[in-house]
Amino acid sequence: MKETHYDRAPRNAASRAVLNLRTTLGQTQQSFATDIKTALTTVSRWEGRLPPHGETLLRLRDVAEKAARRRNVPKPEVERLIQIRDVFHELYWRELLSDKDAQLITFLPTETKPVRGYLLVKVEGDIEIDAARKVLVLGVANAVKNTPEVSDE
Repeated sequence: MKETHYDRAPRNAASRAVLNLRTTLGQTQQSFATDIKTALTTVSRWEGRLPPHGETLLRLRDVAEKAARRRNVPKPEVERLIQIRDVFHELYWRELLSDKDAQLITFLPTETKPVRGYLLVKVEGDIEIDAARKVLVLGVANAVKNTPEVSDE
């Protein structure tokens, strides 16, 4: 049975990223929903007018990351999955920072340095300061884990 597609492309980046992830994986909405343990109607909404948000963006980012790390995945597909992963990651942080007076500054990678980023945000009160500390600890741990080793040779 052939899958029905929307007459129009998704209206926003999150919906496009869900559609791109699913089609890159070669899945129908039903098989994708089953794999990520959600309802078919949820995937349909994500690809339409109600895009994913919050922690769901991180979950989808992780699906793309895991798929890119599988063995025997062609290089063009890996590159596409990494791009999709990065979209979900960026959308999560943009959403998280949207209600804060914050600025995220990133620097593209060079031959000797990985992507670098700086987060400028004003925090007030014990709860916000504690949350900022947790984000920084997680961010540093993630950066160290994902930083490729640079040889001095």
